[in-house]
Amino acid sequence: MLSDLQIDNIARVFTVLDHDGNGRIEWADFELVTTGMARECGRDPESPQVKALLGCYREMWDYLREFADADRDDSVTSAEFRSAYERSEVFATELRNHWARVADAVFTMADVDVDGQLTTDDLLDLYLGAEIPQQIAVPGIRSMTREEGGHIDRAAFRDTVCGVFTATRESEPGGSVLKGL
Repeated sequence: MLSDLQIDNIARVFTVLDHDGNGRIEWADFELVTTGMARECGRDPESPQVKALLGCYREMWDYLREFADADRDDSVTSAEFRSAYERSEVFATELRNHWARVADAVFTMADVDVDGQLTTDDLLDLYLGAEIPQQIAVPGIRSMTREEGGHIDRAAFRDTVCGVFTATRESEPGGSVLKGL
């Protein structure tokens, strides 16, 4: 059974993934968010890092579509997204594994100076590239970096991204990074 925080975060993630705002997650949404994040991070859309991120998103999308697209229309509604989480722990666990791979690819794309750390500016670029408003981004970034001295490493970033789906308290990694959406 999902906690209230998990239900809220799943709805928030849906809002972020539905990049064009049409009420459905579609492959085009992943392409749009990748393009936006790449642009904000100063990455060429043809760079290996952006292509790797698209590949991870494609694997996640294929899995999500397979298990959540109940009416087989190549899109996932908010109700389908939440229902998939509610009906299967295996689905939630496997999707979390896909998110971990996406998080690693996002980190690699955003870590332009290849120092193994993302700064608050790097994180802000990611939020803005995903078209998440700055008033939501700043508190989310604070929740990620509060113990990292303004930086976050790959493992902590991955834990935060995955924690959006698993946290049961806002104080846990990922619990409040999308609060306000």
